[in-house]
Amino acid sequence: MYFKYNGDQLPEPMFTGKVEVSGVDALVNKGLKKVGDALPDFGLPITIKNPRFNGLDAAAGAKRGSISFRIIVGFGGAFNVSPADLLKLEADMTIYPTGKADFDGPLRVDLKNVVVPIGTTGLIWMATG
Repeated sequence: MYFKYNGDQLPEPMFTGKVEVSGVDALVNKGLKKVGDALPDFGLPITIKNPRFNGLDAAAGAKRGSISFRIIVGFGGAFNVSPADLLKLEADMTIYPTGKADFDGPLRVDLKNVVVPIGTTGLIWMATG
């Protein structure tokens, strides 16, 4: 951008190229990609839901500039248990600009109702959620 001289009037702003403005969604996605890169790859399915940018204004309080989301980790696949979503862990998280991560609220564990035969004994193990 530069200003073009316009005689006795105010200079006129001239834009030399396209200005791209990225929104909050781009900021959230960039932050969540960094979270994904920081997690070790244990082959566990990880799902992130409801990502949101908490804002930069004073109303955000201690969460100013942070990204909050719900993370769901499935553990069934890691133990070769069928169904793969037999055991799920869910939590709300907040990642701060400093890199600090906090859990927000309770940690939820879901265990599907499943019946597993114990070898050839005729006995079964029943998991109920």
